[in-house]
Order: sequence, then C-alpha cells, then structure tokens
Amino acid sequence: MTARLSFENELQLLRDNLTEMGHLIEDAIEKCMHAFETQDEVLAREIIEGDRNINDIEKTIEARCLSLILKQQPVARDLRIVTTALKVVTDMERIGDHAADIAELILREKREQIYNLVKHIPQMAKVTKSMVHDS
Repeated sequence: MTARLSFENELQLLRDNLTEMGHLIEDAIEKCMHAFETQDEVLAREIIEGDRNINDIEKTIEARCLSLILKQQPVARDLRIVTTALKVVTDMERIGDHAADIAELILREKREQIYNLVKHIPQMAKVTKSMVHDS
C-alpha cells in the first residue's frame, strides 16, 4: 500500500470516528431531553455511563490526529482537516459533558426545581442537536 493510500485510509478512519462521536452525542442529547421531561432516573444514569464512551472516542480521535501529524506530516488541506478535527472533537466532547451534567441534575433535584431553573433547555437541546447533526 502506498503512503498516500495509507494516509487516505487513516483520514477516513478519522472521519468515521468523528461521525460516530456525533451520533453518540445526538443520542445523548435526545435521551437527556426525554429523561428531563419524564424525570427518568434510569435513563439519566444511562446518559452518564454513555458519556464515558464519548470521552473514550475523544481520546481515540486525538491520538489518531497526533499520529497522523507525526507519521504523515500532512500539509495544506490535509493538515487543515486533521487540525480541525482536533479542535472540533473538544467542543463535541463538551456537549456530551453538558448532557451528562443535565442527567446528574435530574438525579439530584426535584422536577419543579429543575424546571424553574432551566425552562429553555429543551429548545436549546433541539438547536444543539440540529447543529451537531449538520456538522
């Protein structure tokens, strides 16, 4: 296999990892809003557990990016793809953390208290999910 073909395969794996992470985050947001609306503590715990998967894939993506930079020394467009992935993955992981934080809030607080504090979370979640999907 040529070096360029190997590099293209690694870039595709990187894209696949980012897509998988996006799906995990979309799922976490959707579950979070359902748990928020229904006060489903089992689902809230599932979201918190799922955040570990998001964190793991973030580490995988970061390692893949660094490996590509060190081993392949990409330039121009290829370098922009890899460095953008490094930047985006941090923001994506933070969205997953926010979903887990809301799930923890569901476990700690009574519904009325939560609702009065965060009336706009369902709409914010809808917009966030749309933004993650579009990216």
